[in-house]
Amino acid sequence: MKENFQNSFDNELCESTSKKAQVFFEVLAEEIIKKMQPNLILNLIGREQQEGHLTRYFKSKEVDVYEVNVFEKTGNQAPNGIAEQHDTSSILQNLPQQFPSKFDLIVCIDVLNDFFAHELEAVVRKISGLADNVLIGFLKTPNGLEKVDFSCLAGFFAQNELFKNNKVSLTNELFEVGLFSKQTNRFSVVQAYEQELSRLKSALEELQQTNLKLKNKVLVYSSKNATLKLIGQRYVDLKHNYSNAEIELNVLRAAYARYSAVTESTFWKLTKPLRVCADFFRINMLGFFRACVNFFTGKSWKKGLAEVKSRHQLNVYGAYFKKTRPTERELQRQRIVKFKRNFTVSVIVPIYNSSIEFLQQLIDSMRQQTYKFWQLCLADGSDAFHFKERALCEQYACQDSRINYVKLEKNLGIAQNTNEALKMATGDYIALLDHDDLLSPNALFECMKVAEEQGADFIYSDEMTFENEIENVQFIHFKPDFSPDTLRSNNYICHLSVFSRELSQQVGGFSSNYDGSQDYDIILRLTEKAKKIVHIPKILYYWRVHSLSVSQDLINKPYCLDSAKKAIAAHLDRVGLKGRVFDSRYPSTYRVEYDLNEKPKLSIIVLNRNDVVWLKMCVESILTVSTYEDYEILIVENSSNAQTIDFYGVLTKKSSKVRVVAFDENVDFNYSDLINFGVSKATGDYFVLLHNDVCITTPNWLERLLMFAQRPEVGAVGAKLLYNDDTVQGGGYFLSKNNVAMNAYRLLAKNEGGYVCRACLAQNLSAVSASCLMTKRQVWNEIGGFDASLAVNFSDVDFCLRLRKQGYLIVFNADVELKHNETSNRRKGRGMSVESTVNFENELAHMKMKWSEVLSKGDPYFNPNFDDGVCNFSLK
Repeated sequence: MKENFQNSFDNELCESTSKKAQVFFEVLAEEIIKKMQPNLILNLIGREQQEGHLTRYFKSKEVDVYEVNVFEKTGNQAPNGIAEQHDTSSILQNLPQQFPSKFDLIVCIDVLNDFFAHELEAVVRKISGLADNVLIGFLKTPNGLEKVDFSCLAGFFAQNELFKNNKVSLTNELFEVGLFSKQTNRFSVVQAYEQELSRLKSALEELQQTNLKLKNKVLVYSSKNATLKLIGQRYVDLKHNYSNAEIELNVLRAAYARYSAVTESTFWKLTKPLRVCADFFRINMLGFFRACVNFFTGKSWKKGLAEVKSRHQLNVYGAYFKKTRPTERELQRQRIVKFKRNFTVSVIVPIYNSSIEFLQQLIDSMRQQTYKFWQLCLADGSDAFHFKERALCEQYACQDSRINYVKLEKNLGIAQNTNEALKMATGDYIALLDHDDLLSPNALFECMKVAEEQGADFIYSDEMTFENEIENVQFIHFKPDFSPDTLRSNNYICHLSVFSRELSQQVGGFSSNYDGSQDYDIILRLTEKAKKIVHIPKILYYWRVHSLSVSQDLINKPYCLDSAKKAIAAHLDRVGLKGRVFDSRYPSTYRVEYDLNEKPKLSIIVLNRNDVVWLKMCVESILTVSTYEDYEILIVENSSNAQTIDFYGVLTKKSSKVRVVAFDENVDFNYSDLINFGVSKATGDYFVLLHNDVCITTPNWLERLLMFAQRPEVGAVGAKLLYNDDTVQGGGYFLSKNNVAMNAYRLLAKNEGGYVCRACLAQNLSAVSASCLMTKRQVWNEIGGFDASLAVNFSDVDFCLRLRKQGYLIVFNADVELKHNETSNRRKGRGMSVESTVNFENELAHMKMKWSEVLSKGDPYFNPNFDDGVCNFSLK
């Protein structure tokens, strides 16, 4: 009886929901037709849908509708009777030939949330090219958890010049729908976002005030159950509204941050007087001034943090964290392991006005460690109002002799509070832990295992951020092995950091000069002196996200950024490098401009065979754009075309910097031989290998490559290469067991940071592309140039791996951006196609055999938790 009643209830509920959906779609269709009057519509439907509700309504209004199921093979019925059996397992595939090439509107209701991170950006790019208007909608869920929503899509659409349009915007208890449209008047878009931001901020302030009032009412009327129930319900509703408002703000912030790129363009700056004159009479001058100030000083650094915390990744990270967490069986095994030497780890924690709940969880995470030889040092600089927290710590200290607690007379600042905790430490190793974070139960075990087996004196691990509960994973930071240039670009090491007492005594304690970035400062000092640095590619540190944490929002502690730049500058001074430190494009990332010790002669070596068009663009871009003066352009000629030979004469007459050297054309094509020949004829102290289809777009490109190449420990430097559509072609390589090497950051947008903003940082990589590679003559001679047994493929990768084998660093400078047209500059030799599959497979096999040990260990700069088959930071 009960089951029948439940089934009946469920059926009625589904029927009611279906009716509501039909009504909503009918209203939505009428709204679209009334306000947009589209003639051609493409409706994308998902897995479990047949013909969409909207399609039927549009057809009834005699609008041409084309429908595609983006996940399955299905007969796609167009109004003209077209039935195309089309594999649409990805919308990235071509649409049927009978479909129009352009639509007035694309509709995606409850579809985009079924895509994952590695698909979503490409899908948005595809549909943005098919229409100037895209209507997206999401089916609301009870828990509000979706892989994607408006907040994470706004950035993707903004990259493709589509922005939120309030012409069509509907929502009810089932659906939330919004329109993104191409905007030609960018300034009006900025103004609209300004107004919307202002409105939402005011609404949020009102909600917060109401929230506070409701909380007070709960306290006042706590004895009245009926009133409590009413207020409780209102409070829940209020939290829901507040959450929605925050999501809306995230949408606006994402797109708003991307508009900072507008102000950097020459066109924007040149047309500013025209805009001022045109808007003088229709815009209040004070309001206009305020809008401009807000726009030019907008918090664009939030862009990076927003990208790495995109909501569509949450489910992926959460599932991966759950999958890779140590099981209780593994933890039990660790508890009975006996080490040859029981190192004591002193975990130091500075406390300041901590939450009692957070403190209790922190101490419990220490007591749950599978490694039992530890000491917890708590130095409390909290005010007198936090007496409960003090009592809690003292209670734990009485229960467990490994816990040491001291109440400081006053707050000394985070650096000095940490030093007070450090004074209590008696262990062989020191570990850093923030007062609101947690350690994984196997954290100290894994660190001491590395200390015993490898003799490491500095150890760091991967980390994750969470909100409220550990299972609510926000982001996982899988880090590279130690990379000095990457560390100067941002503090990627951060948590968990463990170092020996001996190393700690060498560098001293924490400095108040770097409060807010005191960890960054001491990590730089420790890694300067460390003899053995080891990275553990496991999630050992849980970084809590809450309203006052830096992980949530840098606006909570803006002084951290200034302290970080000071710490980097001091580090450069200590290691004997001269340069200036600037903020980079994203939060907590930095750019170092090194001073040039000298300005030596550079030899730019360009190979060419029977090509005039691309070579002309390449050489002219070097001559007209470059700001560096002392260089030569050496063209290695391998041509048989009379027109090309004549063109060489034109180039050499145009500039004395251009020389042409002929290579014997009666031998089979060998890229490595051509490069080696060119180098043998060069007169410069540094060599720049450059493909003939590369155009220079960064004026100081040679200076920015040389500032790294001049350092004695650097073997080669590469640049970021872009397609004509400003997406990344490559420039650096990650090693791959099956493919040997994969282009790093391929197909990301020019200014897109990618995973942890790495695509826009100067960093160490395993190899860089010979499409643009600078190296020293001394290093070239030491290594012996390119390997002639690699005639076409992998010669640059092999060269860089041989450099690394000799202890040299490879640097990828993302600030040097060049256009790479990627034509076949490795031209056909006699009887051999450059793209020959047989040749490629032979050289691939040669590389796998030659570098089998290196490839089996994995790329030190590409975390083993990632899939090295695609190199786009997708989790295994």
